[in-house]
Amino acid sequence: MEIKVEYSSVESQISNVKGSLQGLKAKSEGSIEGNVLDTADKLNELASKLDTILASYKSVLEKNLESTRQAVESMREADATIAGGMQRK
Repeated sequence: MEIKVEYSSVESQISNVKGSLQGLKAKSEGSIEGNVLDTADKLNELASKLDTILASYKSVLEKNLESTRQAVESMREADATIAGGMQRK
């Protein structure tokens, strides 16, 4: 059984996700000033939480992308080692 990894394709997709991640920004409108309504306070609180969640999501995704990149590199090195051993036989 053979498992074939197309490294260039995987690396290309990792780069695409990284590029998309760079463009991901929270678009909260900022505080609603001068309004004493409970709804405005709640919206401000939700916007702040959304910004925090988005920052956390980006951080986790960046770590996952790096782990994926390292795993692909490890597979590439293992393939090269195995291929080298097979050629010597």
